[in-house]
Order: sequence, then C-alpha cells, then structure tokens
Amino acid sequence: MTLKEGADRKEPDIKSRTRNLYAILDYNWAIFPCTAAILFLGLYVVVPDARWTPDCTVLAMILGPFLLFQLPPYYILWGLCLLIRPFAYAKSSKKRPFRSLKHWNRLSKRDRISFHVVVDSVPNPFVGMLPDFVELLEVPSSFRPDHARHKARVLEWCRRHWRLSEENWVLHLDEETEITEEVMSSCLEFIERGADDIGMGTIFYNAHNHWKNPLLTIAEALRVAEDLGRFQLPVRLFQRPLLGWMHGSFILINEQAENAVTWDTDCLAEDFWFAYHAAKQGFKTGWIHAVAREQPPESLEDLVRQRRIWYSGIMSVPDWSVRLALAIPMLETFVHLGL
Repeated sequence: MTLKEGADRKEPDIKSRTRNLYAILDYNWAIFPCTAAILFLGLYVVVPDARWTPDCTVLAMILGPFLLFQLPPYYILWGLCLLIRPFAYAKSSKKRPFRSLKHWNRLSKRDRISFHVVVDSVPNPFVGMLPDFVELLEVPSSFRPDHARHKARVLEWCRRHWRLSEENWVLHLDEETEITEEVMSSCLEFIERGADDIGMGTIFYNAHNHWKNPLLTIAEALRVAEDLGRFQLPVRLFQRPLLGWMHGSFILINEQAENAVTWDTDCLAEDFWFAYHAAKQGFKTGWIHAVAREQPPESLEDLVRQRRIWYSGIMSVPDWSVRLALAIPMLETFVHLGL
C-alpha cells in the first residue's frame, strides 16, 4: 500500500464522508424500498402510455432466463433493501482476542499491528522510500511452489515465511490501496467482536484520476455498485461469497483459513480461487463496513488486460456452476446489444 502526499490533509474529510454514508445506510431498510417504489410509480406517471404489449412478452421470454440465471446477488436492489447494519460490530461485545494484525499504514503506534511490504520485482522500487517501522520483504527468486505463479506466488511465500497461527490476521492490500483510521478501527472491531474467518470491505475507485477518463470511471463505478449485490448480499445472507467472488484487496483473513486453503494455485484469479475453496472448507466470511480507495486503470488497454485476467482465471476454476455464472451475464450483454 502506498501513502500519497497530502493524505493526512484529506483524511478528516474522507472519514467524515464515510461516517455520514454509513449513518444513512443504517436506515437503508426504510430508505431504498421507498425510493424504488417511488421510481417505478414515477415512471408510470411520466410515461402514461406505457402498457404491456405482445412485444413486451416476447422480450420478457428472451431476457427472462438471462435475468433469472444471473442470480439475485447480482442485483444491487436486493443488497440495498436488505438490512445492512453497518455499526453492528462496533455495538457488540468483544468475543475473541488476537495476537497480531499485519498490514501497513501510518498508524505505526498501534499495539499488535505490524507493517510489511512484499515485492516480487527487480530492482526493488521501494528501497529507501519506506519509514523505519515498515518491514520490506523480497520474495527469493529460488522460491518455487508447486503451482502458484505471479501474485499467488508472493502470497504463498508470505504465508510460509511468517508461519502465523489462528491468533494472527493479515489485512491484504494492493500497492495503490489507501486506507484511513476508520478502516483500521472497523477491522479491529471485526476481529474482536465478530465470529467470521474472512472479512471483505467496500472499495471506491476514486483515489486518483477520478473522471480523468469518463469511460474508465464509469466502468469502476459499476464495480462499486456490485459491492451491494454480488459481493455483499451473499456474505450477509449465507456468510460465504457467491461461488468465489471476493476482492483482491481490502480482505482481512485469519491465518487458520490461509494455512488451510493456502495460495498455492496457478489460477490467475487467485482471490476467487481462495474464496471458493475457503467456502468449501467451511470458513465463514463477513462484511467490514468501511471504505478503502483505489485508482481506476489509467488506460483502456489496462482495463482490458485486467478484465481478461479475471475472466480467464475464473473460467479456469473446474466447476461448471462457476463458469455458467460468469458466462451468462456476458451473454446477456450481447443479447441487450442485439435488441
């Protein structure tokens, strides 16, 4: 994780906006059903000639199966209307202790928190850039796990290098992820006052270059919306992700789960693979009600490359339901374009 210049000046405003957002979402169960009803009734009033016609029946028959196979967690409305309770952990009593939490941010004086940056590149770009309290680690070139490559290889090396126990937690962050004290407080509440093994939080893609490229900004905005549907809803309903959909950053994992599942996979979507197998082994996932921020891809080429890695990685998971859940929404896009 990198800390950008001026982060200290921005944090008070970001913290206030985040708290205000969740103060509103604490009443989502009343707000969003009403706004949804007003929206549909308003459309009926604004367009009084809109009636169900034979053409509507044909379109419903064509699009209906695609909408049904997308599964309810894909829909944002379900996630918005279900009780969110963003302050549930903060208001509950402590249930379990923990020995340490590994991550890096400016909260260097927090007890039981250590800070680490792990790189797999030569030359190391962080030499001489990090404060003294941050441990800089390099994955040895000689490290050759059975399957893991790229990011999964780095994560697997960390797991074996640290040899942590179930009393330890790791907060995984990408190099561009920015977090605040609000994020850390929510993580500590999740650990001490929750009962789940894995935590996942909301990511906004507005840290840098926001609206510099409108197409890329909108593409990432859709990902934020999916936090309320495909990602968050199944976690809150069933304490497990939809198949294996999990963020690659801002994920908080107990080391018992990491040691049981490991990161030793050749799947390019190592986060999906991990979540899929963690759920199969019975580990529970919860939601961290806090917001981390990242920057969107800087070019269309970067966006296409990123999505290509995701889709090819998820498609490599040997489960027909995973491939079907990924393929059908893609097919629906082409159906919409054709109509």
